[in-house]
Amino acid sequence: MPVTPAWRGVVDKDGKLIMEPSESSLRKYQLQRLKNKPVTVTIKAAARRKSSGMLGYLFGVVYPIIADELGYKNYEIDQVHDAIIRELRGLQPEPNPLKLRVSLAEMGHEDGSAFVDDVRHWAVTNFGIITPDAGAEDSEHAKTAK
Repeated sequence: MPVTPAWRGVVDKDGKLIMEPSESSLRKYQLQRLKNKPVTVTIKAAARRKSSGMLGYLFGVVYPIIADELGYKNYEIDQVHDAIIRELRGLQPEPNPLKLRVSLAEMGHEDGSAFVDDVRHWAVTNFGIITPDAGAEDSEHAKTAK
């Protein structure tokens, strides 16, 4: 399935769409490629993006603690992530002949935050693994992750 480009913008107080200028050349290229072809335009509110702090907390604190407690090595963090997201979120909807899992990259901020909460809950209820709250400065793992 080809990737469909998407651009961000803002609707001003008068209801006028203002596109971000940073990607104007890519936008012009895409429009040239579609000359004389019908197109579909969808306008929706942009999802809040996941913060680097959220991802840093998940991959730098939560996953390393879980991996360590379950006997995995630091270099296996990506595999730990893959297994946990498969367990908690499952596979992408059909058609999905390759059985690809749900992707954290495709989640918005709220869904990503809920996933982090679910990972922490899953770890404590299934394995008794307690992870520090985000921003907890007194955690040994939080100190080494910075």
